[in-house]
Amino acid sequence: MQTNEHEAMTRPPGSGPESSAQRDVQVGIAGLFDLRRDLDNPENIDDNVRAGVDVAGTNLWVLFFAILVASV
Repeated sequence: MQTNEHEAMTRPPGSGPESSAQRDVQVGIAGLFDLRRDLDNPENIDDNVRAGVDVAGTNLWVLFFAILVASV
């Protein structure tokens, strides 16, 4: 076995130069799918949802049957 191969096999994972580039790619891709930067204040979201929801009459029945169908 050559010295370089032996060093590569005994080196801990993630310590080589290729792992740095791989980590950069992973961080870049994760940044593309990060939804937290577009997240509004949770209190504003709750207020907006509660202001526009009327859970009575037809909406209540639709909600009930949607929950029933989703649980099957």
